[in-house]
Amino acid sequence: MALYKTDMSPQKTAARALAYSRVQRRQFLTGKHIVIASRKCGDIRHLIDHGIKPSNIIACDVDYVARAMASRLGATLSPKNTIEETVRWAFQTYGKANIASINVDLCAGVEKGTEILADVFSTCEANKYKGAIFFTFFRPNRKGGMKGKDNIDYITTSVGIGDEYFAKNGLVFPYQSYTPNSVGSPMCMIAF
Repeated sequence: MALYKTDMSPQKTAARALAYSRVQRRQFLTGKHIVIASRKCGDIRHLIDHGIKPSNIIACDVDYVARAMASRLGATLSPKNTIEETVRWAFQTYGKANIASINVDLCAGVEKGTEILADVFSTCEANKYKGAIFFTFFRPNRKGGMKGKDNIDYITTSVGIGDEYFAKNGLVFPYQSYTPNSVGSPMCMIAF
């Protein structure tokens, strides 16, 4: 596995690899992958490092610098800025069967991120999408914040997934993020 120059968080790399390994190999290589670009384009670089053509990566972001970085890497820029709007646009433009994965990596708190994830799930349910969905969020590590299983219960309840379904099909990967912007931040990636 090639690690790109800006990859300073081996645990995040492992979380990405584990999540994307859930996508059937042919679909992984030929399908479209929807990501939030971010300024470092970590998800885009990860996919490129694993054999995905940049043109099969659909990137969105509200940050124009992140969009410019994604464009430089050859990703297809969504005409929409948000992940919610991009998922709707991609289903209409490419068809749900051609979407291999949707990565909702906001690196935001669980409450804000779950609202956005619920919108994405609503679109996926309305279109009977059966592909992979990933969600990365900041795990609060302070008194009074949700911890561990409380986060998962909150997320699954908010998006309408039962505990039994998630226990059979879900994947939870908690990790510490080590990047210049977040040294040792507690994060978690969930794959549905």
